[in-house]
Amino acid sequence: MADWISRFSLEGRTALITGASKGIGASIARVFADAGADIVAVGRDQAGLDSIAKDVNSSGRECHSHFCELADVQAVQRLCDDVQAQTKVDILVNNAGVALVAAALDATVEDWDTTMAVNVRAPFLLA
Repeated sequence: MADWISRFSLEGRTALITGASKGIGASIARVFADAGADIVAVGRDQAGLDSIAKDVNSSGRECHSHFCELADVQAVQRLCDDVQAQTKVDILVNNAGVALVAAALDATVEDWDTTMAVNVRAPFLLA
C-alpha cells in the first residue's frame, strides 16, 4: 500500500459519492476503496455503476450502487431511504453537478431549475 494511502486510511468508513458512474466520481470511489472505505456509488449511468461496483468489490471493499436522477426530489428521497436501510454513511462526496451550457441570458427556466436541483438542492437533501 502506498504511504499516502496509509495516512489517508478510511478503514471502517462508508462514503456516498454522487456522480460515481464515471470521471472524477469513479476515480474518487476507487481511491476511497483503496484507502479502506466501503462505497455507496450514485449515478445516472448503470453500466458505469456496475463497473465501479465490480472494481470496488474486487478490491475487497463493499459497494452498493444506486441509479438516481438527482434533479428528482422523490428519487433523492428514495435514495436516502434505501441507503439508510443498508448502511450508515460517514462521508458524503457531492461530486455530481451540471452546468448551464448556454449563456445565462439564453438559458431557460428549465435549465436553471435543473442546475439548481442537482447542484444545490440534492446536496442539501443528502446532507
